[in-house]
This record gives sequence, C-alpha cells and structure tokens, in this order.
Amino acid sequence: MDLGQLIETYFAPGKAALMSVSEQIDTRSAAGRLVLNILASVSQWERETIAERTRIDFTILQQFPLSLFRPTF
Repeated sequence: MDLGQLIETYFAPGKAALMSVSEQIDTRSAAGRLVLNILASVSQWERETIAERTRIDFTILQQFPLSLFRPTF
C-alpha cells in the first residue's frame, strides 16, 4: 500500500485527519494532502538515491579493494 492509498483510505473526508501544528499540514484540505504527498515523494527519492549511491560504492570497492581500517602498531 502506498501513501496515496493510505491518504484515501484513512484520511478521506469524514474519517481521521492528520494535522501538524508546526508544519501547516492538514489532510482535510487539498493543499494539506498535496504537501503530504510532496514530502512522501521527496522521502522516497532520498531513500532510492542513498540505495543507488551505496550500490555504486560497493561496486567500486569490489573493483578496487582498499583497507578500511588503520594499521595496528
């Protein structure tokens, strides 16, 4: 289930509403649902970008093995 389905299922008019006091997010209005969807999209983009960078880093480390620890004396 994605965020859009959650909003439609749980935050539909007449059901529960999500209201943030400090961020001006109110899912009772179209603008509040828009802001919530934008935040969710940015969050998903960030997770996927981190995963992509991690995959690239592991690929590079496999090609050029490096010691990740300092030598002991």
